[in-house]
This record gives sequence, C-alpha cells and structure tokens, in this order.
Amino acid sequence: MKVLEHVLSWPKLILASDNNAGRNYDLWGQNGPFPTDGGNPVVNMGYWKEISVGEDHDLERASNALFELVARHAGFTAADRLVLDIGCGFGTMAILCAERFGLARVVGVNVSGVQVATGRHFIAKAELEDRVELLEAGATELPFADASVDKIVSVEAAFHFPTRERFFSEAARVLKPGGILSMVDLCAPPPEGLLQSLSLKMLRHALQIPADNIYAVPEYLRRMEGAGLELLETESLYLLTFPHFRRWVLRNVLRMLPHTNVFFALASGGYFFYPWDYVRIKARKPIAIPD
Repeated sequence: MKVLEHVLSWPKLILASDNNAGRNYDLWGQNGPFPTDGGNPVVNMGYWKEISVGEDHDLERASNALFELVARHAGFTAADRLVLDIGCGFGTMAILCAERFGLARVVGVNVSGVQVATGRHFIAKAELEDRVELLEAGATELPFADASVDKIVSVEAAFHFPTRERFFSEAARVLKPGGILSMVDLCAPPPEGLLQSLSLKMLRHALQIPADNIYAVPEYLRRMEGAGLELLETESLYLLTFPHFRRWVLRNVLRMLPHTNVFFALASGGYFFYPWDYVRIKARKPIAIPD
C-alpha cells in the first residue's frame, strides 16, 4: 500500500496547480534523484571542465567541482562570520564551505524536510555540528535579520523559488553592505512555438518551476538588479554542464530506471531538448555612500 501511495504521489504532484519543490525532493528520498557510487547524494548536473563522463565517481566529482566554483567566486575570507547556502540540498556545499574554507558558521536553507534531516547526519559524520547547520525554511522568507549575513551561495536551486525576484529581495535584505551573492542557476527562456510551449508546460510541473521564473538571462539580470543587487560577474556555463550531464544520463539510464517514477520520466522528457541556459552570477549588496 505504501509503495502504491508513493507511486501515485508523483502524478498528484505533477498535476497540481501549485508548485511544491519541497515535496518533489521529499519524494526522491534520502538518496536523491541520481544513483551514485558513494559519498553524499547528488542533486545537480555538475561542472565538467576537467572531468570526463565514465571516470570513477564522475557525477560526484563534477558536483563537487560545481560547489567549489561557486565557493571560489564567493571570495570567502576569515572575516566572514555567517554564510548562507540557499537551496542547500543535503548540505554538501555547506560542509565543503566549512571544511575547505574554514568558515566559522554556515547555515543551509532548504524546503525539503527529508534532505535537511539526511544532511544533518552527514554534518554529524563530518563532526561539524558546531559550524554547520541546516534549516527547513523557504528562500523567499529567510529567518535572518537585516544586514546580518556576509555571503550567500546557491547552487542550481533558484529556478524553484517562488519567485526568484522575492529571493533576490531577501538576499539584498539579509546581506551586509558589500556582502556577496555567488550562485549558479538553470534558466528557461520563454518558449518559441507550440512544441516548446507544450514541453515547457510539462517541465514546469515535473521540475517544480513557477511560471514567473520563465525568462532569458538578460531579464534574469535585470530583475536581480531591480531587487537592489549590484551585478559583478555573469557567465554562461551551458557547454560545461548540459552536454556532459546528458551523456551521463544516457550512460546510466539502466541504473536510474529502478528508482525513477514513470510519471516523472514522461513529464520531464523535454528537459533534454528545451533550449535552457545555465548561468553563473556574482552580485553584491551595494555599500551605502554617506551623505
């Protein structure tokens, strides 16, 4: 009965009128959507600049490379007292920030209760409970005071947020003047033609993407700046993410079948054909100029 209930939970989620990214990731469970050979579960497409599909632990290594890329551009220093990881998955990025960069306090924020609970076990295993914390909370209502955060990182998550603009406003609110937002995100431009329109309609429900988040990169940057953030860097990572991840999926399709829901697979098929972009962005909360 529980197995049938879980199977039927997917079409209920996909056909629902409202987006629920937390429920989506809860349904994937403690191992996440992608089968891997060890380490923490993987929930992103990875950064494949120096990694080849087919190497040992390829997706895990590509995922960690993506975390390191975002962390490096955040420019962490010893003065950073509080760093947030928004849409933190299983806490892997938060753990990396604490271990690799020696940060005093990293707080991961995630709407998936399953991922937060599982991530806390990884934090305990790494003996980092005194420096890394995971909270079950939303990216658009951050439980932090104004101007209290030094840096924010976010990896392949903001496309879920209801909406990105609200997240940008929250980031601008909680960051200290001069504080940095370093992120990568999946960007879906508006569809062209009937086929893309139908594909995107299914993808939005399968991947839990609010309709208000459908726009191309120039509009993405305009909305970020409109929320009060100063754009410092932007870079398309499409060629270093999508083609390699597609090859990884094709190579591992038989491993994925046993735990991939058929309803999700059918609804998300257009993922591999839609004209996405994948963007890296670095922004800053402006430093106020005294009168």
